[in-house]
Amino acid sequence: MKSPRDRLIDALAASMNAGPANEDPIEQAEARLQLFFPPTYRMFLALYGATMGTGFEIHGLSPDTDEEDSPPLWKDVVSSTLKWRPDALPQNSIQISHDGCEIGYFLECSTTDRDFEGQIIEWGPLHNGAFPTGLNFIEFVEHLKEES
Repeated sequence: MKSPRDRLIDALAASMNAGPANEDPIEQAEARLQLFFPPTYRMFLALYGATMGTGFEIHGLSPDTDEEDSPPLWKDVVSSTLKWRPDALPQNSIQISHDGCEIGYFLECSTTDRDFEGQIIEWGPLHNGAFPTGLNFIEFVEHLKEES
């Protein structure tokens, strides 16, 4: 059986990535959002930062850029999440993707347990709010790859 790291690398091999995020920005993002990212999402941030694949995008953290006048290429997980707080977001979750229409994808996080692997929640009018998918972060990324 492949490790979570190898599964992530396989699933995102053909994607365009922002570049690795260092530990400091990851910890700063967690502090700003007042929660702990699941270990597999932290691994994603450390390997890729943020990702664009064929037909999907995964929000994350991107390296600093000197191009202040150009629009950002990557969706920032902190600003994406804060945009939905406090009223329109599954509790203790972060926005990691969107289908481009009505469905947002949120990852459950913990405020106390660094080892918690939350599931993906679909959020939108189709479900009258939240629909827990039962998929963890790695499974969700593999699903996105299969669907593209």
